[in-house]
Amino acid sequence: MEAFALVDYDNLPLTVQQAGLAGLAHQIDAVAQAANPSLSDLHIRLYGGWYTHAGLTKKGTQLSQVIGTTFPIPLMHSTGTRRYLRCEIASALLSSPSDVFYATLRQRAGIRSRLASKNPKWCANPSGCPIQACVLWSQGSCSVAGCTVVSTEAFEYYEQKLVDTLLCCDLVHLSLAQNDPIYVISDDDDMAPAILMASKYATFISHLRRSVVAPKAYDPMLVSNKVRIEQY
Repeated sequence: MEAFALVDYDNLPLTVQQAGLAGLAHQIDAVAQAANPSLSDLHIRLYGGWYTHAGLTKKGTQLSQVIGTTFPIPLMHSTGTRRYLRCEIASALLSSPSDVFYATLRQRAGIRSRLASKNPKWCANPSGCPIQACVLWSQGSCSVAGCTVVSTEAFEYYEQKLVDTLLCCDLVHLSLAQNDPIYVISDDDDMAPAILMASKYATFISHLRRSVVAPKAYDPMLVSNKVRIEQY
């Protein structure tokens, strides 16, 4: 029996990312082995904004290099047979591996979200506080009288596209295609609808999080549908 781990990479705590992919792989494998002692290979897929329009991002390139030099990691099963921890960046659907999704990291002009001021009463400099300037910039304009610069000219940001959707599509595909255990690694609950849908078909599905101390809003729903909520 094999297992699949779908990792929302940029949602991982920074400490986990800094510890390296090998450490993450062993942590996931330890949880998977505890639940399924007969487990053979573990296949890890990393989901993130790995491509701009021009090709692999710096992070995507670095992770690809680490994967190429570190994986597969050979391990010995208790039965004496060899097993492997495997890893790849997810750039295409499992069901359509030749169709690579480029431009999953895109540059945008402006500020990502509109801001609203909470006007904290303990502000150290109420008369000169830049909060309102930040609010005006987020709404599109400069706070300086007479300035015609708009936020799309002053700021830019990067956003990921298709990442959660790609993970969710692979999750549903795996749940329909085979009976191997599936692990979704993310502290977000954005994937809850897909996890719930997959639970209707998968024989074993687990939502792995860094901490399970604070329950998420949809945990009772998932647990009632036989989804395991676990910590790695």
